[in-house]
Amino acid sequence: MRASPLLLATAALMLGTVAPSRAQIAGQPVTALGVSLVTKDDAGVTLRVPEGMMRIDIWGERALRVTVLPGTTAPHPAPGFAVVGAPQAAGWTMAEDPGRYLLTTPAMRIAVDKATGTVAMLGGDGKPIVAEADAGTRRLGQTPDPDGSVQQRFELVGDQAIYGLGQHQAGVMDYRGTTVRLQQANTDVGVPMLVSSAGYGIFWNNPAVTDVAVDVPQATSRIVFRSQAGTGVDYFLFAGPDVDSIIGAYRQLTGAAPLMARWTWGLWQSKERYASQAELLAVADRYRALRIPLDAVVQDWQYWRPGEWGSHRFDPVRYPDPKAMLATLHQQHVHSIVSVWPRFDPGLDTTKALDSVAGLYARTYPNVYPAGEGRWYDAFSARARGTYWRAISQRLGAVGFDGYWLDGSEAELGGHWGEMREVTTGAGPGAAVYNAYPPAPYHGGARRHGRGLFRQAADHPDPVGLGRAAAQRGDHLVGRRQRQLGCLPAAGAGGRQLLDERHSLLVGGRRRLFRWQADGAGLSGTVHPLAAVRGLHADVPYPRHRRRQGSVQLP
Repeated sequence: MRASPLLLATAALMLGTVAPSRAQIAGQPVTALGVSLVTKDDAGVTLRVPEGMMRIDIWGERALRVTVLPGTTAPHPAPGFAVVGAPQAAGWTMAEDPGRYLLTTPAMRIAVDKATGTVAMLGGDGKPIVAEADAGTRRLGQTPDPDGSVQQRFELVGDQAIYGLGQHQAGVMDYRGTTVRLQQANTDVGVPMLVSSAGYGIFWNNPAVTDVAVDVPQATSRIVFRSQAGTGVDYFLFAGPDVDSIIGAYRQLTGAAPLMARWTWGLWQSKERYASQAELLAVADRYRALRIPLDAVVQDWQYWRPGEWGSHRFDPVRYPDPKAMLATLHQQHVHSIVSVWPRFDPGLDTTKALDSVAGLYARTYPNVYPAGEGRWYDAFSARARGTYWRAISQRLGAVGFDGYWLDGSEAELGGHWGEMREVTTGAGPGAAVYNAYPPAPYHGGARRHGRGLFRQAADHPDPVGLGRAAAQRGDHLVGRRQRQLGCLPAAGAGGRQLLDERHSLLVGGRRRLFRWQADGAGLSGTVHPLAAVRGLHADVPYPRHRRRQGSVQLP
């Protein structure tokens, strides 16, 4: 019987320490059928496997990294966009029996088959909890493949449930029998991390667009990762037995969450946009007059003059004194954040400054809305990030905003999801780094310039940002870089579906992302009362609530 979602946290398969079954490896290469040991060091082992070279690094008692590259050179994998942690001492040992190499930590036992090079995590009974499957189907990206140039299969043992993989709109929590596309888009968030009720987790360390098939007719009893680009297979295995242990091991890789300012945990008010200084101030005044607690109000987009999207300047007609506006809000103990975009109108001084450091993608894209066209900045370029954040600091930071809403961060480009594959970025082909654009602005960007960009609460010296989680207008890699750098992932911006909030709750809760938030009842326009009420209900479990709606349609 399949595990209930409510039992995920307690579903366990104990992983005991098992004594080596054969003599300890002496350090000399041992040839056995198709696999041979090349080196063993304090961090892990290097093996020659049929497809090339495999490296297994022990990251802790409950975490290990498996990397397989073509050729004969030992892999020395870079951390990747999401990995900021470092391996921890685990007191691991290595042994072998006639058919396997065995790596053992106090909480995990790993076997590598000597004939095929397949990797398995074993339970206390010696049986696989999770194992690579179908030897010979691993693909390492040497040649294009419409079915995925980088592929890895895992055996799905027993009647386990599979959770995670981000925020999607299909109404599915247990992904058995489905295929999930991990591709950043508005309202769809790809996170290549899954958790099994059998007591393990897999983090697929590849930022390319990736399909994850779980027990589908074409691959029954299998989990199949298929990435459109990349070189080599790279993934982490995490051992339970429970979900908290798995997420703890995952957090070791992706970084601890900084404590955020107290005001960020309350009620935020926003809508598709406030069109003037007077309108924004009136919102705070109304809340205070009604004696309803309010912690923040959001100034969304189009505060600039026509033709100055990306100027980081307010329209002086509608916003005659932005600095005084912020001062008034702060006197009322109301904080404010402002929307900033990676998109720029042609001809602006900010556009020219980015172009001078090769910080813009070559193509000029048509706007999704409103009519027009613009350039998008290369957040993978360190010089572009510095130029981008300096302009924001000088023009918006000085006004006194408490944080920034990094919008359009999938990147949206021309609104046709997949266009990111066509660009050349500061980190390589867009196809290879596609899903990493959201966190890229944080690399040395907000963090480096944060103290000059944000008006800080006395108890919180780091910047606060709101992100569009691909449903969001400001997520920059949900859960990973966002969690490290004080960013609040937002679940969506667009038409309100009654399921959206529920999906966000499940994603945020299951991945322990309690900073996750959603648009209270939709982006804009008139909202049906049922949608408004259900949106409010869905937000109750979050420690922060953000209303984002225009008006409610009364009967």
